[in-house]
Amino acid sequence: MQINKYVEKIDIQNHYLNYKGELLVTNLCHIFNDLALKHSEDYNIGLNTLVLDGTTWMLYRIHIIIDSFPSKNDVLDFETWPCGIKSLFVQRYFQVLKNAKPMVKAYTEWMYVDLIKRRPLRQKPEVVKLSTNNLGQLDIKSILKEKEVGEMDHFKEFNATYDNIDINKHVTQASYMKWSVYALPFDFFMHHNLKEVESVYMHEIMPDSKFLSGYKIIDKGHFVEVLHKLTDTSGKIVHCISKTIWEKVS
Repeated sequence: MQINKYVEKIDIQNHYLNYKGELLVTNLCHIFNDLALKHSEDYNIGLNTLVLDGTTWMLYRIHIIIDSFPSKNDVLDFETWPCGIKSLFVQRYFQVLKNAKPMVKAYTEWMYVDLIKRRPLRQKPEVVKLSTNNLGQLDIKSILKEKEVGEMDHFKEFNATYDNIDINKHVTQASYMKWSVYALPFDFFMHHNLKEVESVYMHEIMPDSKFLSGYKIIDKGHFVEVLHKLTDTSGKIVHCISKTIWEKVS
């Protein structure tokens, strides 16, 4: 079966933006998720098809590199395509272009999951065929090592409310990103621009759960690295780990 990249033109409106007039990284995650689902539906392996056999897709890893943030009234081409199989994970790329010039690129890994047992399954043969194509790869190298995400210096408590829950009845991947990144103080955002983020989703957060978002800031001169960890309130269950890289601005 021939597979093509999925391409959608999106006009960046006010409700996508932060106070700087730039696309919020959480909204970028929402858009990526929508594109992946639309593309998979084109090949009958999307959520509408999978839920009939009690299965679904769940995101395991996302890694985003930002050359420049999309901003108000930008009309952009969003692209996505599968790019291989890694153990139990389907790999997928995303790219955002303005006038054919790349602004943002991302790499993701997705699990095919039994909805009842909440356990990953081996990929269907049709998924393997679609994922082993010649659509190309992007240069995205991992920056996150689990062993470096140790004790955090600062914490905020959050609660998983109704608006954070997706069709799989657990917290959306964009909510993990929101709670990790936006636990930082407002003053930090005024003086830093996000350039890169990598997150690994390790344990589901369920409705009405309380949890902690911890972070640790590491000054690297012109850039700042931040380690993030979402845990239950006891600190024993790790839901998500992340690493972000920020550029200092005056």
